[in-house]
Amino acid sequence: GEAFRTGVYIAFVGASAYTGYVLAAVLTRERSLRRQLRYRADHDLVTGVYNRARIESELQELTGGSAGNRHSALIYLDLDHFKLVNETCGHETGDRLLRDLAARLKALLPSGVLFGRLGGDEFAVLIRDVDAVEPEALGERIRGAVLEYRFTTDEFSFTLGVSIGIAHFGPGEPAAAVLSRADIACYEAKEEGRDRVHVYRTQDLAMRRHHSELEWASQFRRAMSEGELALFGQRIIPVGSRDEPPFYEVLLRKLEGGRPVFEWLHCDGEGREFPSDSRRFGGSERVCLSSTTPKPVARKTRSVST
Repeated sequence: GEAFRTGVYIAFVGASAYTGYVLAAVLTRERSLRRQLRYRADHDLVTGVYNRARIESELQELTGGSAGNRHSALIYLDLDHFKLVNETCGHETGDRLLRDLAARLKALLPSGVLFGRLGGDEFAVLIRDVDAVEPEALGERIRGAVLEYRFTTDEFSFTLGVSIGIAHFGPGEPAAAVLSRADIACYEAKEEGRDRVHVYRTQDLAMRRHHSELEWASQFRRAMSEGELALFGQRIIPVGSRDEPPFYEVLLRKLEGGRPVFEWLHCDGEGREFPSDSRRFGGSERVCLSSTTPKPVARKTRSVST
């Protein structure tokens, strides 16, 4: 009886120790998975820097007033000529370049700023307090660092540039509007010749025109989705000969209340209004609307002409 009880006791202690070991291993594994999930939630998996979700979350906090009355800035970076690397060497090599360059840029940034990848070849630097870090000077430092950077493979050596847009903002401003302004400033930097820094200013004519184009593009996209566009044809008759086949000028117009708006006015950056014409469709091309317009228009045009 005594030997039996001792044997059971030893077996019980051994089973408890084994159970404790298994439980500790499970808990360690669970903590590791949680750390991985937290990391993936706010880090870009290609470069290891913060991702767009983290940048937007921090931006929401700053614009929501968590920084008090401090003024902040968002620096929007778009690498120039990066597409050439992907096309020449493939996306795996392009990812290596992004990792390497992101690490170099992160190393030169001062404390108190947030650096992240927005997607593709676009990055952002969020400056919480412009009194501590001067955005324009930092933008120039980043531009110079990218310009000096060389990425070399077995066969090729690449140099890049970067177009930089800066938007200043304070508490109470919509986060989406701040991101849009920084993006527009970056676009203007590219329009001006790339590899430069452009600061968003509301009085800037180019900025106002681009804002106006985006607003019109939004109206145009909504009209397309709601079926408020219609085709109108006008026959073109040659003056010299009437034996030639008929030609038509086909116009795409917006409908309001079932009736065409012949003067769908658009306001330019100086407050002047002008009707829907090629200038407006130039704006649609820049926001990728023109590629979606021709197919349904062409189908309807063929049906009308036949």
